[in-house]
Amino acid sequence: MGAAVIIRLLNVNSTYQITWVLLFFALMTAQAVELLPEYVVRAWHFESDSLDIPADVVIIGRETIENSAAPSLPDLLQTEANLVFRSFNGKGNKGEVAMRGFGEGSGLRVLILVDGIKVNRADMSNVEWQQFSLRDIESVEVLRGGNNVLYGNHALSGVIKITTRKGGESRSSFSAFTGSYGYRNFDASQSGNIGDFYYRLSVNDQQDEGYRDQSLSDSRGGKFNLGYFLGEDDELNTSFAYNEGYVEFPGPLTLPEFEDDPQQSQIGQESSESENYRQTFSWLAQRVWGEFKLHGGYNRRDLIWDLDGIYGDNEQQGFSFTPKFKFGDEESSLIYGFDVLYDTIDFLSYTDQSRQYVKADAALARSTSGVYVFAEHELTTRSQISGGVRYERATTDYDYRKYDESQLEPYDQILTDPFNPNPNFKNPADLVVADSYKDDLAKDGWAGELSLNYRLTDDFSIRVGYDRVYRYPVLDEVAAYQGFPLSKPLNADLEPEEGDNFEIGVKYLNQHWEASATFFYLTMDNEIAYDDTIQLNTNIGATCRLGADLMVRYTAKSWGASSQWSIVDARLQYGAVAGNRVPLVSEFNIVSQAWVAPIEDLRVSLSMNYTGGRYVGGDYDNSGSLLPSYVTFDSQVAYDFKQYSKLFVRVNNLLDHQYVSTAYQGGYYPAAGRSLIVGLSVGF
Repeated sequence: MGAAVIIRLLNVNSTYQITWVLLFFALMTAQAVELLPEYVVRAWHFESDSLDIPADVVIIGRETIENSAAPSLPDLLQTEANLVFRSFNGKGNKGEVAMRGFGEGSGLRVLILVDGIKVNRADMSNVEWQQFSLRDIESVEVLRGGNNVLYGNHALSGVIKITTRKGGESRSSFSAFTGSYGYRNFDASQSGNIGDFYYRLSVNDQQDEGYRDQSLSDSRGGKFNLGYFLGEDDELNTSFAYNEGYVEFPGPLTLPEFEDDPQQSQIGQESSESENYRQTFSWLAQRVWGEFKLHGGYNRRDLIWDLDGIYGDNEQQGFSFTPKFKFGDEESSLIYGFDVLYDTIDFLSYTDQSRQYVKADAALARSTSGVYVFAEHELTTRSQISGGVRYERATTDYDYRKYDESQLEPYDQILTDPFNPNPNFKNPADLVVADSYKDDLAKDGWAGELSLNYRLTDDFSIRVGYDRVYRYPVLDEVAAYQGFPLSKPLNADLEPEEGDNFEIGVKYLNQHWEASATFFYLTMDNEIAYDDTIQLNTNIGATCRLGADLMVRYTAKSWGASSQWSIVDARLQYGAVAGNRVPLVSEFNIVSQAWVAPIEDLRVSLSMNYTGGRYVGGDYDNSGSLLPSYVTFDSQVAYDFKQYSKLFVRVNNLLDHQYVSTAYQGGYYPAAGRSLIVGLSVGF
């Protein structure tokens, strides 16, 4: 409640003035403060040396985040990890992430963890990235490929692990950014320690009017983290985060409209308002027999939206409890864990924007439980074998009631006289039996993994691996309850996705050079997609993806360069469309960077992003033309004028290239044009 009060005080009208007052205060005090000694938080992890990890991993550390003026986490991930984000509003804050050649619904195949807690929604909605302030993130770890054994559902094509900042080091920090199209962002935090306790309090306020008409978004939130060292071998930590946001959707354009003016909007105002609350708890421990890690958490999102003539209130809650044990030593170890997850959705649909009459309501709940074991063993001093299995079961209760709309209102609104009684009025109204349902469905799945890693030299390793992957359909893939009709309101025949992933990878790492290459072949037996001809999400049949993820990086004292390539040939393998490309998937995605530090405290960087041509969403026949490939450039200058203090100037889409972020048949969603961001970050 306290965080919510603080956030509401930081209203949009006052944020601009507060930002510049704090900037002035920070500049005046930055020269005179006395730096306090560092306080290092102790923590234990199950991770190993990068060359010994049998997976494709990209780690974005605190230094990289501090050196970036990226406006959102998706912008950072695109530049630093070569991830693809498709957006309906031209900004990353509502973008859908894609890995390993998935098109529509790609975000459903990527697991998002925040401090060990799943934040993926139980429905098809994307993660609200704007609730995660970059200044409050310690690190981001990106794992490409199947990781279902250790992480469970959603981890079919990858995992994004976000670790937020914790207390310990006594420090205050402020940052403020402003830029094109009404963009401004403000962060403030205070951290410290008292004996064996450590804490961190942070607040964030962001607003962006957007490149397109009717694409305003704003977000304000706060987080409090508290930790405690229980002796030398145990660490307890809990955090409370609250965020509220608003997003407008400018809608699609036809191709002529896009070519004439990509900034326009051709629809009435469509928007959503949300409140997000997240509480996490962790217990990390070391014992004689090994290590122990427990994560527990609670997520809640209240969403109110007006979209395409549908007026809905969506309340989602998620509970998780995920203990993990590691037995053994560096030569041989066994990980055992189990996950218990419980997700609920309560939905109300209204006749109009006044939200006076409920025309449908739904109550859905999914209980998921999984158990897994994972073992690692050194065959020799340079070779290691690892593998594991997971079994998981999900039970879902579906309850949806649709009412006869002609009976809802007591007065006949069609006639001129507004007080004329409605002869069909009933309270309660009759159910539309054909569209209503109540049922319980249970699905189960299993995952397996086997990898062999061989360290040829101290700097070079090679690995081969196999993963059995799966994903459960989310609730509104199975059932129609949010106002978007399906030909079968409850599709009990929709089965979980299953597939087999094969990988060969090499890694090289020394003082200046880092390089990796992963070659993969992923086959899916029953991939889920929407079939427009029958208006139903179905198991469309077999698909395959053959590709590679490549990376090379050189880092010197005063300059550096890197290039990351994602190459994938994603094909359909069923029926009349066998051999066709998967829509929305480009064969090449590339990000390359170069930076130089002409003087010790100045860093100038330039990045290039390339996305190849791809078919629009829904074009399984490949009968339409490809969306054209595009290249964009971003540049940034960062100046460290004092320890923990930086000035930033950033230009996104430097050449103001007009391109489409995503498209579905007949509808194009433009990406943002050139934008300028300037900012200041001060810590003391």
